Amino acid sequence: THAFTKSMSVDGGLSSQTAQDTDSSCTAFFNITRQFVDSASARMGDILLPAGDWNFTIKPTPVPELDKIKDSTQPVVDELGAVIEKPNGAPHTLGEFAKKEKLTVSEQVAKAEKRIHDWLTECQYHAEVRKVIEDSAKIGTGVIRGAYPALSKVRMVLNKSLVIEEKTLPTSKRVDPNNFFPDPACGENIQNGSYVLERDYLSARQLRELKQAKGYISENIDKVLEEGANKVNVDNPNQDSTSKDSERFEIWYYFGIVDIDDLDALGVKSEALEGKDYAPAVVVMVNDTVIKGFVNPLDNGTFPYDVMPWQRVSGSWAGVGVSRQGRTAQEMLLASARTMMENAGLSSAPQIIVRQSAIRPADGNWTLVKGKVWIATEEADTRNVADAFLAIQIPSMQQELANMITMAYKMMEDATGISFLLQGQQGSAPDTVGGMQLLHQNASALLRRIARVFDECITEPHIRRYYDWLLIHGDDDEKGDCHIEAIGSSALVEREIQSQQAAQILQMSLNPIFGMSPKKACDELLRSWRFDPAKFALSEEEQQKAEQQQQPPAPQVQAAQIRAETEKAIAEQKIQAELAMDKNDVDRDTAYTESMSRRDELAHESRMAELQVRRELAILDYANKKDLKVEDVKAKLSDTVLKLRATKELAAMEAPASALPKPPVEPIGKAVKGHSFTQ
Repeated sequence: THAFTKSMSVDGGLSSQTAQDTDSSCTAFFNITRQFVDSASARMGDILLPAGDWNFTIKPTPVPELDKIKDSTQPVVDELGAVIEKPNGAPHTLGEFAKKEKLTVSEQVAKAEKRIHDWLTECQYHAEVRKVIEDSAKIGTGVIRGAYPALSKVRMVLNKSLVIEEKTLPTSKRVDPNNFFPDPACGENIQNGSYVLERDYLSARQLRELKQAKGYISENIDKVLEEGANKVNVDNPNQDSTSKDSERFEIWYYFGIVDIDDLDALGVKSEALEGKDYAPAVVVMVNDTVIKGFVNPLDNGTFPYDVMPWQRVSGSWAGVGVSRQGRTAQEMLLASARTMMENAGLSSAPQIIVRQSAIRPADGNWTLVKGKVWIATEEADTRNVADAFLAIQIPSMQQELANMITMAYKMMEDATGISFLLQGQQGSAPDTVGGMQLLHQNASALLRRIARVFDECITEPHIRRYYDWLLIHGDDDEKGDCHIEAIGSSALVEREIQSQQAAQILQMSLNPIFGMSPKKACDELLRSWRFDPAKFALSEEEQQKAEQQQQPPAPQVQAAQIRAETEKAIAEQKIQAELAMDKNDVDRDTAYTESMSRRDELAHESRMAELQVRRELAILDYANKKDLKVEDVKAKLSDTVLKLRATKELAAMEAPASALPKPPVEPIGKAVKGHSFTQ
């Protein structure tokens, strides 16, 4: 800030001094409103405007008279009462007539729906509606205009050359709510008012191009270009002075009731105006000059505007948005966050109390710095000079203020209905399947409410005006008795909720027992993932090759195969069960046998160990009795063992008795010669 001081002399001027700003309060703005607004608009945009899909459908109007006679066999007669016959001589029946009539209407409605889809694609309907949803979430009101005529350039290739053709096609456009002024007496519905005004801005080039459009008055446009931008009536004292330097022209569109005399002055002639004092018309004005006027093409005088309130306000056409709903929570969070920052600055450094009579700085500057030198004064008591400094620490309140910020976030969720679950954050949601499904269903209640508001306020009336345009300017084979059904919004919200189960449904569709189409299930799964199923579809050639490679079997064959596979599976399970029981029995017997064998082995090993001990004891006893060494006894035993083994091997080779050692003892009765050891 600057402070100005006037000189004391008469000729002196003003002198300015920059005043020091002593306010150290935190001025940062912590914006959480934008986070909730962006999340709400983005979420609704993804759901209401999916890729490769539309949020409405057109269906034939049911005719009860045709439904009553659809099975009738009564012959059809002409005006003279003669029966109308087929080429084969059989009479035409009322039932056949009803079916043919319903089929014709269905074909007309299908062509009408395709034509409207083409118009909406040309004007980038999805992009404009996305802007309307953003306006509605931000300020509470979104406005879209359509269907209104606009000059469009259609490009096509004819005879290998590019042809550009200009056509007047219906168009939709988002309107800034700040430039939209309906009749204040309209209440909650702008269609109940007497008029609607829209303001827009055009450059000089855009205004000059209007001279080529049908219905505009060229002389008046030249007059406006000569006057320049922002010329208004002198009776307007409230004109914004900042707009005088603008080079854009302010253009106004008036939709409402106009006297017949005023329309005659504009050169508007129509047979529908005969015998009327006023008529619904459209007037276009730049500065204070009318450049176009025409009768409203909609006979009922409906305004081509649709308004979507995020949350309705009683008695007002405008609504309340997310930012207004969460204003209190935003202020609470801002105050708490700023207080936390200020408290952090105070508690980060201590407050210093200095006794100036006891000490003084060596450099004469009382600012605290690192390594500063202080000098004790003569009045200071050297014993208490350390008490000249006193540091007081400001307590930190970070935890308490953080709780206040958390409470502000919770208040923002409750006030707006935009929970963290809708923003892609789980938060404190239970980590169970049932708990997550229940919580997701409760959190999506806001989506369903806004979807219904979108259906009622935007989709149905907007598409209905496109169909009215089709009835006036379309081809005869596209004009059928039908009605608009806004299925996209609510249905797409439910699809979003059920996207988690789409993969399981696809697995179920692969089983013929459920009788579901895998292709349709796959399309729904791709849509839930924000993909266009048409991009993954097979071409005609690929489809033919796939059908030739693998022809699907007949339903009876499939049923028989399923039955055989089921019986085979049951038989295999029974065999496996029996084998498992047998294996358990065999395993039990084997375990018993192995345990008994192991017991015998252990008993044999124990017996052999016992015999080995006895052998050692016998050797020791023999050595003691014969006064021999144990090594000598073992050597003698080994020699004897070797002789016995050699004798055994020679006997097995049937060696002569002379080759065998003489037995120490000859038993009674001599054996046959050569068999002394075998007999």
